[in-house]
Amino acid sequence: MKCNPPSFSPRPWAHGIVFLVLCALVFWMTGCAVFTKTRESGASGLVKGADRGLSQKVGILWPEVSNSSMDENLAKTFQDTFIQSVDRQSRTVLVSTPQDKTFPRQLMAVPRLPAGWADNFTLAKTGRQFGFNALVIAGVIDISGQEEESGFLWFKKTHRRVHLQGVLEIYDTETGAKLLDEEFAHTIDAGEAVPASSGAGKVEAAPMLTAAVTKLADAMGKKTGAVITGQPWKGYVVAVNGHQIVISPGENSGLKPGMIFDVFDGVEILAGQGGLKFFKPGRAMTGQIKLTAVQADRAEAVLVSGKLPRVDSTVRPPQ
Repeated sequence: MKCNPPSFSPRPWAHGIVFLVLCALVFWMTGCAVFTKTRESGASGLVKGADRGLSQKVGILWPEVSNSSMDENLAKTFQDTFIQSVDRQSRTVLVSTPQDKTFPRQLMAVPRLPAGWADNFTLAKTGRQFGFNALVIAGVIDISGQEEESGFLWFKKTHRRVHLQGVLEIYDTETGAKLLDEEFAHTIDAGEAVPASSGAGKVEAAPMLTAAVTKLADAMGKKTGAVITGQPWKGYVVAVNGHQIVISPGENSGLKPGMIFDVFDGVEILAGQGGLKFFKPGRAMTGQIKLTAVQADRAEAVLVSGKLPRVDSTVRPPQ
C-alpha cells in the first residue's frame, strides 16, 4: 500500500508573520528613506515636455521658515542640492533663485494671503511678467529631535532620532493653480548628533544632519524636475505698443528671431474660496505672432494673423 505524505496547510496567522518578516527585510536593505505625502495635484493634460528646444524658466522661492529653523550652512546645503537635483533631472529647465541679480524683487519673499497661504495669483501675475513657466516654493519647514528609550532596567538604551519635514509647492503661471503640493519627511537615527540650539532657535549643522538635508533636497529636486518637464512651454505678452508686441521670456530660454508662436487670450480672472484667484486658461487661439528681435529675457514680435493680443495673453509654439 502506498502512503501519501501528509499535506500541510499554513494557518492564517502564518501569512501575517511572513509578511512582517518580508517588510523588515526590505526596510533593513533599503535603510531610512524619504517619505512623501501628496495633498493636491492639478497637472495639466496638455502637450508634455520641452517644445522645440525651448527652456522652461522656473523661479525658486525659499520659504521663510526654512531660514529660521536651520543655520546658514544647512540652508545653503539644501538650496544648492535642490537646484543641482532639478538640473540633473532636466536639461531644459532654466532655474532662477533670489540669489540671482535678475530675480524679481517682488518674489524675494513668498507673497501670502491673510490666511497664511501663498498668494497664488500674485505668484502667477508676477511670474508672467518675468517669463516664468512655473514658480516653486521649496524648503525644510521643521527639524525636531526626539529621544526614545528601549530595553529594561540596566539594559535600557536611549535612541536619538531627528525628524525633518520639507514642503514642495509648484504653481503654474498660466492659471495660478498648483501643479503639486507635497510634504516630504525623513527620519534618521542621530546617535549623539541631536539638533543643538545655537541660542537663536536655529539648528546647527552636524555631518549626519547635513547628509539628511542633502537627501531630502535631492528627492524634492527630482520631483520638481519631473513635474516641470511634464508641462508645455509657454510665454506671455507683457506689453503692446501700437503694432509692436513684447513677450517674456527671451534669448536665455532659447527664443530666436523669426520664430512663430500661437497666441491665446488667457486674461480672464476667476474667483475662488478664501480670497484665491485664478487665470482662466485661453483655449481658443486668437492669432499668431513672429519674433523680430530678442533680448536676454524679452522678445519683440509683430502680428502675423488674427487680432492684436492683450497684455497677459499666453503664447505657445505651434502644434
